[in-house]
Amino acid sequence: MKYSEMDHAQQKLTRDYIDIRWKQLNTLVDNIGDRASKQLFYINGGGATAVLGYLGVVTAGKGPIHFEMKVSLCFFVAGLILAGCVTGFLFHGYRYLLDGWRSDTGRFFLGKMNYEDLNIEDEKRYQGESNEGIALIFSWTSFFFFIAGSFSTGIVMLCGQI
Repeated sequence: MKYSEMDHAQQKLTRDYIDIRWKQLNTLVDNIGDRASKQLFYINGGGATAVLGYLGVVTAGKGPIHFEMKVSLCFFVAGLILAGCVTGFLFHGYRYLLDGWRSDTGRFFLGKMNYEDLNIEDEKRYQGESNEGIALIFSWTSFFFFIAGSFSTGIVMLCGQI
């Protein structure tokens, strides 16, 4: 049903739903990637900082730098890079949803799209193009790099090389 064909009560309900969806998508664009990527940045950044601190102390004391510590640093840095990629993929994916919703609601209010198609198109966008799959893979890989970096550091510590 087109917006112009709805009675006032239906139009109000429809506008309220559209406003709720706008707020939801705006919130996603503003905040969704922020939480996960901050966590990944913090854990990998903390690991990299700790390893760099260790390497600084070892270098100042002219001691040997263990290969495992170099590997740990590489894992943490790779985790940081992927955390940045997660943020980018999530932002662009949800921005795509918001832009599509903005375009379709404009067409709906102009009478160029009916209400059912408005929701169908929104669902298609969400199911197909939101970049969540890529962001999920990168998130877990970033977390894996944190675990691998921690494990590599732990090997050095357990072997008494620190």
